[in-house]
Amino acid sequence: MGILKIGETAPEFTLPNKDGKLFNLKDFAGKPLVLFFYPNNIGWVCTREVCLFRDTYEKFAEMGAEVIGISPNTIDNHKKFHTAHRVNYTILSDKNGAIGKLYGANGLLPGRVTFVIDKNGKIASSHHTSWLSHSSHIENSRRIIELLNSQ
Repeated sequence: MGILKIGETAPEFTLPNKDGKLFNLKDFAGKPLVLFFYPNNIGWVCTREVCLFRDTYEKFAEMGAEVIGISPNTIDNHKKFHTAHRVNYTILSDKNGAIGKLYGANGLLPGRVTFVIDKNGKIASSHHTSWLSHSSHIENSRRIIELLNSQ
């Protein structure tokens, strides 16, 4: 399956967070969602991307959007990473990579892809960047959320 296209319905999923609490895509219905997949909690590009989303999270919240990160790391690894980097949004564990595959994120610069999902559960944007770029995920997501809010 290829990467999801604009206008497609975002596939439902349920995944655990750092504490093992299960989250479902339906939990975020009715508001824009930035859903980003990243390969792991080790490595400076992924860490910078996660931290840049952390640093801009309040701006997303002010726009009525939620941010969710997904990686194949274990729940325990997420818990340590979450604490060490003071992550202020939800990070979910896709240990077997099934949800990444469902969204078509696997295989893209080892799983680095960001989706903006509109309040109706449709893909409003899907983008990925080069292995060394992390900030364009945030910039593009904010631009798309602003566009969605202006409609």
